Amino acid sequence: MKTTGIARWVAVLTLAVPAVSRAADAPAQKVAAPPLISLDDLQKRLSEPNLRLLDVRSEEKYKKGHIPGALWVDVKALQPLTKAEAIADKDAWARGLSALAIDERSEVYVYDDDRQHIAGKVWWLLSYAGAPRVGLIDGGFPLWEREKRPVNADIAQAKPHEFAVHFHAKRSATREEVQSAIQDEKVQLVDARSVAEYRGEKKPQNGGRVGHIPSARLLDLYGLVDADGRFLNVDAQQAQLAKAGIKADQPIIVYSQGGSRSGGVVFALRRLGIPARHYVAGLNEWAKDASAPLAEGDEAGRRAE
Repeated sequence: MKTTGIARWVAVLTLAVPAVSRAADAPAQKVAAPPLISLDDLQKRLSEPNLRLLDVRSEEKYKKGHIPGALWVDVKALQPLTKAEAIADKDAWARGLSALAIDERSEVYVYDDDRQHIAGKVWWLLSYAGAPRVGLIDGGFPLWEREKRPVNADIAQAKPHEFAVHFHAKRSATREEVQSAIQDEKVQLVDARSVAEYRGEKKPQNGGRVGHIPSARLLDLYGLVDADGRFLNVDAQQAQLAKAGIKADQPIIVYSQGGSRSGGVVFALRRLGIPARHYVAGLNEWAKDASAPLAEGDEAGRRAE
């Protein structure tokens, strides 16, 4: 197993980061499961006035056909909200989410066409920002279309509504808390990417550094959903956690490259009653610092030396 930048960071952690992170201040507590709606149940409810469906596929795909009433979401426009300087900026989030026309009566469900890859991130953004009822659709648009369910190409119109932001700070994790977790055996880091990315065998699309954050265990999002984007049953998901060596009763921080796949894993863990937190900036932020440690290979859970 190859590690980079570790010695310098261990010294930084010793001097600058508290010995016990906020994530480890208390034992893990059970959490309420976020909503997951089946295609059958969704189809029966399409006419409900407070139902807000969010389509996070490309605009081109949306215009060709979508679930009736679904509003297209420009996911790239939401990306700046995840940066360190904006993650706690209520005004920025209120402006950024206003186009989604979500209010206190809205029941929101998000879908994509890539096995919850993007939908999970948008779910997390809304959950973190305080949307009272937001969940995922159990299955992607290709399955909906293949089963010949209702589809139309009408462009949904929604009057922008100021989003009432109420941050759930404990659902997010900072870079500093990730730094601390590397040396804190009470906190588990979880990598939601593929095994090739985790090992350092596949470069990210931005061409940055490869590998995973030391001590992280691998829990690929695509191991928790089937080929159609439906979440596996509870026993199968728990088996994946056991295989990865993840303990449900210890604090968990999940990350991926840019917060997409990790959002889906956080959703799955919270469905299991595990209060996982999200380092949404992920390796796009972490790996920019040449001194930030990264490990290559597949020895999961190994901490910095």
